[in-house]
Order: sequence, then C-alpha cells, then structure tokens
Amino acid sequence: EKMLVPRERWSRRNYKKYVDCIATYSEYSEIFGVSTLKIKNGIGVEDISPVINNLNSGTIRLLAVSTMMKTHGYERILNGLGEYYALGGKRDIVVNMVGDGPELKKYKKIVNDKKIGKHVIFYGKRIGKELEEIYNHSDIGLVCFGDFKEGREYSSSLKVREYLSKGLPVISADIEDVFIDCPAPFYLKISNDKTTVNMEKIVEFYDKLYSCESDKTEMCKKIREFAKKYIDISATMKPIVQYLLKD
Repeated sequence: EKMLVPRERWSRRNYKKYVDCIATYSEYSEIFGVSTLKIKNGIGVEDISPVINNLNSGTIRLLAVSTMMKTHGYERILNGLGEYYALGGKRDIVVNMVGDGPELKKYKKIVNDKKIGKHVIFYGKRIGKELEEIYNHSDIGLVCFGDFKEGREYSSSLKVREYLSKGLPVISADIEDVFIDCPAPFYLKISNDKTTVNMEKIVEFYDKLYSCESDKTEMCKKIREFAKKYIDISATMKPIVQYLLKD
C-alpha cells in the first residue's frame, strides 16, 4: 500500500499520452500536462423538495447543515451574533445548527460564553423528515466561512446546490462558482478571513430579499428556477456532452 502513492505520481507523467481532457471544478487550464474542461458541480434539482416556508415573521432563521469541521468556520457567525446583541441588536436572529463534528464543542462554548443560547439551536444529526422540518423553519443557508484556514477561496460545493435546490438564499465566505458568471441577489459573499461576521449585513441581506413580500413562496420559486437553469446536472454536464459530440 505504501507504494500506491509513488506509483500514481509516476503515472501522472504519462497522462497526456492517453488522456485527451480532464474535467475539473477548479480554475486550472491544464492538469498534469493535459488540457482541462472546466465544469461546475451538479445536482438533481427535481429530486430535492422545496422548503415549505410561507410565513414572513420577521425573525431571521439561519441554517447550517454540516459535519462541523474547522473549515466551516461557524465561530465567525456565532461570535458575530454575540457582538450583535452585546451592542444592542434588536432583530430576532436564530441559527439552526444541524450535524456533529470536531468543532461542535467549541461552538457550544462560544454560545455559552456569549450568552446567546436562545438564539442558537443545536439539533445534532438529523435526516429524513426531521431534517426537512428544520429546513422548513429556515430562511437562509450558511455555507463555509473557514476555507481561508486551508488557503482556499474558490468553491464548487454541493451544499450550495442543496440550499439553492431547496429554494434558500445562501451566505458564504467562498467565491461560489455558481455565481461567478450568473450573479444573483440571493447570494451574499462575505470576507474569507478570520474576522467576525457583521450581523447587520445579514439583517440587511434578509430585508432586501423579503421585506416586500408577505410570504416567501415567490422567492423560493425564483431560487429553484435559477438552480434548474444553472446547477441541475443536465446543465452542468453540457460542456462534457458537447466536447464528446464535437468528435
């Protein structure tokens, strides 16, 4: 088994002899001497049911579904929430945190230290109907806020696609490839560093999306249509199909 990696590295030198093209989610134009075909991650949008979240109560409900690794960086959100209320913030903001992982203990300590327990709900692992119900009580999906720790800033994550397919707006510190050529009002990009997230920006983002709507059904439909057009697997695989057909 120890020889597998060296053998694979040796084989890379010969890829260009046998491989015409490498499909990649990255921005590289060449990998191991082989030209690339840049594509986006795709998802079966119709296989994912939209959120049922009609009521616009004014409460801002953020959703984080993850394995809670260091690169998720949710401490930036939690610390921002603590600062927001310490400075007299008035809006009711709730963070629904679903999942388990190595950072969970740290997140719970921040919530306790900042005294924001009534604004953060830790659900643990949830699947099926239980997870669907949490989605139905959420307004915005939180993606990734700690990729700077690994020197990354560009993402083609499935989590963004899941949120959009559900009909949820998204907030991320990464440059999400979905929106590079297709900017949309339901994506908020924040700085990809260790700074605390300014919750006023999230309040402003929420209000721009929902303040003129008595319910959230139309916004959900708009986001789903965007997802079908740009990140459904039928759309993201088109460059590969076209490449194969040209020969």
